Amino acid sequence: MLQNMEYKKGGIMKIILFLTLLMFSSCAYQDPYFQPYTQKVIDYCIEYDCGLEDRIAMISIKFGKLEQAVGECQLNGIVIDSEQWEYKQEIDREVLILHEYGHCALGRDDIYEIDPSIGYPTSLMYFEPWRTVNFYRHEEYKIEFLEELFK
Repeated sequence: MLQNMEYKKGGIMKIILFLTLLMFSSCAYQDPYFQPYTQKVIDYCIEYDCGLEDRIAMISIKFGKLEQAVGECQLNGIVIDSEQWEYKQEIDREVLILHEYGHCALGRDDIYEIDPSIGYPTSLMYFEPWRTVNFYRHEEYKIEFLEELFK
């Protein structure tokens, strides 16, 4: 009987440990540097009524090393290549962050089409997000991009 109690106690401890690890692993690590960018995405989400503010806030975002991209949505959150980030202008950074949250929070895939009438993509989810920057600079196009992203 004493052995049986020890066995149950060990099993309960394993469950408690597992739940504790699960709880801490589900918490998003937000590099404080990215907090203003994340807040801007949340603000846009609220403005365009996407309803996913909590999901956006729970996604991890941090600097790391990437081989072929400036940013990437991975299983554990968004990773931004610190070396390439240094050389980006502020508007490029905003577009990149919106694009990566589009993957991680909104479940959007890359888009490969461009609008033939203007020769440019019409979505921030274009697979090369920097190609949208020239249009994103103009308020009328920026609104269209944000509406399309958060639809």
